[in-house]
Amino acid sequence: MNIYKEAAKKKIRFNTKKGLLTVEDLFDLPMTTTIATRVSLNDIGVEIAKKLKNYEVLDFIETKKDSAQELLKLKLEIIKDIIQDKKEERDKAKKAAEKKRQKELIMELIERKKMSELENKSLEELEKMLKED
Repeated sequence: MNIYKEAAKKKIRFNTKKGLLTVEDLFDLPMTTTIATRVSLNDIGVEIAKKLKNYEVLDFIETKKDSAQELLKLKLEIIKDIIQDKKEERDKAKKAAEKKRQKELIMELIERKKMSELENKSLEELEKMLKED
């Protein structure tokens, strides 16, 4: 099942220092933050991972499915997916910005070449060009 569909069915909320957040709210959070009062996806993911570690009790005889553990796993998968999505968006924006800078540089070089061509023309050629326009 799709993790977001499952989250919607289970009405999952993420407990943070700012209160309960929905899955939709997570998309508005930054991946990381240096401001102590802000909430980040990384902070939420780290907290969930810590809680999951409490469930890592080895039992070779019986494998128990704990619903709380399964819920934490689902929450962690959602956090990871949103972070991955944000990374892809960031990388895409970075590439677009680089491409834009390169195009601007090329346009600037084209203008310089045109100016250089004009500067290399003789006085007679420049006067002739001026009269033509």
